[in-house]
Amino acid sequence: MKERAIKRIFDNILNKAFDVDEIIRNQREGFDIRSLYNKDLDRYSCVECCQNLVVSFSSLDNVYFRHKSSFIYCIYKDENISNELLNAYEDVRLAKESPRHKELKNLIGKLLYDEPNVETRFY
Repeated sequence: MKERAIKRIFDNILNKAFDVDEIIRNQREGFDIRSLYNKDLDRYSCVECCQNLVVSFSSLDNVYFRHKSSFIYCIYKDENISNELLNAYEDVRLAKESPRHKELKNLIGKLLYDEPNVETRFY
């Protein structure tokens, strides 16, 4: 199976980020995710660029996330970037925030949750 380009997504309904391989472990779970997407087309977004994602399936019925073709640039959409470079980028992106940093960031987000004109996301 081809390696996923988008390995982490944000669920706008649950307000939480997920590793794709943890929520789609088999074909059945993939189709369940696709059913959730079909009920709300704005449900999933990219953790990098915050653009809405499309849930698609390949000719082998493997479910994956992709950007819409008309959207702005995102590193996960760039077909000229190798999987090795994407993996290295992902390692650096995730290494920037310690668990304590994420905990404090989420605490700030919770405190700002009810503030008007403030968008919050929890990771």
